Amino acid sequence: MKKFTILMSLFALILMTGSAFAGPSKSEQRYISGILDSAGMKNGWPQDISLWVETRFTEREVKSIAEQICNGAGVNDFYAITFWRDIDVSKGAAGGEVFKYRCNY
Repeated sequence: MKKFTILMSLFALILMTGSAFAGPSKSEQRYISGILDSAGMKNGWPQDISLWVETRFTEREVKSIAEQICNGAGVNDFYAITFWRDIDVSKGAAGGEVFKYRCNY
């Protein structure tokens, strides 16, 4: 019975919020992308909860960048940042995953 109550509470929460993991709003996505653009880093949002960034940095370096984006952008939503060697967001294609970081898990 306790599991049923918990499941019903979670279901009600999802219905009230519209989505369990909506991700950043479009304006927040543009803000984050603008920061990366100004740093010369090609990026895009293939999904609302997924940010792809093209980089030549090492895993250690991109982890630091990801932490700064997640903690400093002021976006309090769930999303993942994946750093790739090559991306083409318009085709939904990427290759050479370097590192994946999950924000506000």
